[in-house]
Amino acid sequence: MLRIVVTLVFCSVTLITKGQYTQLGQLPTTETLEKGVSQIQLMNRLSSIETPINDYFKERPFNTHLRFNYGLSDGFQLGLGWEAYRQTWGLYTKWQLLNGYVEASNSLGLTYVGLGLTYFGAITYDTELSADRFIYMKNLDRLTYMHQLIVSKWLGERWYLQLSPMFIRQNLVLEKTQSHNQYLLGIGTKYFLMDNLSLALDYTLHMNRNESTSYQDNYSISLDYLWNSLFIQLVYTNAQSANGAAYLVNSEGVGVIGWNLSLLF
Repeated sequence: MLRIVVTLVFCSVTLITKGQYTQLGQLPTTETLEKGVSQIQLMNRLSSIETPINDYFKERPFNTHLRFNYGLSDGFQLGLGWEAYRQTWGLYTKWQLLNGYVEASNSLGLTYVGLGLTYFGAITYDTELSADRFIYMKNLDRLTYMHQLIVSKWLGERWYLQLSPMFIRQNLVLEKTQSHNQYLLGIGTKYFLMDNLSLALDYTLHMNRNESTSYQDNYSISLDYLWNSLFIQLVYTNAQSANGAAYLVNSEGVGVIGWNLSLLF
C-alpha cells in the first residue's frame, strides 16, 4: 500500500508511526525506515536573521540539502544526498540495533520499552575545496567521515531523550590548528505538548576543538505541528549547513531559521 507523508520541517520528521521520526532537530534519532519505504528530504536553511532585509535574497539566500533514503530492511537504510553549501555530495546509512518500543494502542500508537540503539554513518565529498587555497590537496582530501552511536529512551508516552557520541574524520580541515580526528557528544530531547504538537531541542559538544577557532558548538530549537499527513516544523539553529559533519564541526554561530520537506512512499 502506497504511503505518502508530506512534512515541512527543518531537520526533523515527527514520530506518528514507526519509521517517520528519523530526525530530532539537527540530530538523527534512533528511528529508521521500514523495509521498502523510500524517503525524499528537502532541507532548507534561510539566511541569517541578522541579514538586512534588503540583502536577504541576494547571492545564495538559503542553503538547500536534498536527500533520498531507502529502507533495505526493517531497521536498515541507505541514503544519497547533495547540498548547495560547499557543493557537497554524501552517502548515508542507518542501522537500528534496538528500536526502544513495541506497537500498542495508546494515544501515540506506541508502548515504550528499554533503550533504543542505532548506528548512523556518513561519508561526504566537498567539491568546493579549492586547489588554489590548498595547493597540496589530493582528491581524497575532499572526503569527511562521520560515525555516530545514538542511544535513546522514552520517559512515558510523550518525552523522548537521546545521547549521541560521535567521531568525525576530516581529511582536510579548514583551520590549520584543528585536529583531523574530532570527538563530539550530542544530547537531544523531544516533548509532545499535545498529540500533534511537540517541542525539540538538541546540543552537540565538540570535545577537542582548537581554542582559536571561529566555529561554535551546534544547537537547535524546533517546534512541529501535525495536520493530517502534513508535518510542519520551525527551527532556529546556529549553522547554515544541513549536512551532518558540516553543521557539527563548522557551525558559524549566527542564528538561522529553516524548514524541511519530507516525503515517504
